[in-house]
Amino acid sequence: MQVSEYDQEALLLIRRNVDFAIRKTCDILDSENTLFLDIAPNEHGGAKKYVELGKVLTADINPANSPDFVLDICDNNSDKINDCSFDVVICTEVLEHTTRPWDAASEIHRILRPGGIALVTTPFNFRIHGPLPAGWKEGDPVSDYWRFTEHGLRLLFSKFRPVQVTPLESSRPLMPYHYSTIAVR
Repeated sequence: MQVSEYDQEALLLIRRNVDFAIRKTCDILDSENTLFLDIAPNEHGGAKKYVELGKVLTADINPANSPDFVLDICDNNSDKINDCSFDVVICTEVLEHTTRPWDAASEIHRILRPGGIALVTTPFNFRIHGPLPAGWKEGDPVSDYWRFTEHGLRLLFSKFRPVQVTPLESSRPLMPYHYSTIAVR
């Protein structure tokens, strides 16, 4: 499949924005006692490269990615992760691939400590994308289910206070490429 120039440029801008958001969050929150959970960091490298003092654990639905926790973030995973376990949860470019994003937001809330920070990024004005299963060909289903507006993100994270949603603007009014959300439990 040929990817358009627009999508190539959008992907580059989105990747830079994700990297910036992770780096900024880690720079501000990294300390000896900070425990981070990075959900499905494989595509972009995740928080580990920015955390020097704290500890980063990973979670992924795919055991082949060798995460610390194999789980579906849409489920209650209290058998694997206790309530209020993490200071920071990083969930970048994941929610659009979940079947129940409202449950994912609830699970992130459950595993964050009071005062904990969630960094969530999601595409908006971007093409349908993978992860694509082995042997995928055009016309086969892709696990890309959702696009979230700023208002939808605020609703998903309504248990959190405050919630800050920042768009990565495109040249089209009201059509940002991407959103970065910081939500405090």
